[in-house]
Amino acid sequence: MTKEKITLEKLAAKMDKRFDKVDERLAAHDRRFDLIDKKFDEHDKRFDEHDKRFDEHDKRFDEHDKRFDIIDIRIDKLVRAVFDLSDETRNIKENMATKDDINRITNILDQQTKILKDLDRERIFGTQWLKRLDKDVEELKSK
Repeated sequence: MTKEKITLEKLAAKMDKRFDKVDERLAAHDRRFDLIDKKFDEHDKRFDEHDKRFDEHDKRFDEHDKRFDIIDIRIDKLVRAVFDLSDETRNIKENMATKDDINRITNILDQQTKILKDLDRERIFGTQWLKRLDKDVEELKSK
């Protein structure tokens, strides 16, 4: 084996060939990166479309949130009204007369009315009796 003499020209030629290969590889990588960049651009466009849709959804959710806030306020008012009605109902139940109470009062009034009628009849009969007695006394006096 003989050793070949290395000269600067030969070394430069070898280096040029290697740099050419490296340049070819880098150019291939650049083409691949260009394809990848195009794909990223396509993905970016799709992400932009998705972002727009998400923005629309956010607006819709904001509107729904506002509606839910209004509904919450209404529900709070209804709950307060129910509690107020519950208190009023409890107060009415505590102070109202039942059928039994009314029947008892009606029976007492009926008894009082019967007593008053009886007393009125006795008064009328007593008055008539007194008139007859007066009449009899007058007749006796005149005799």
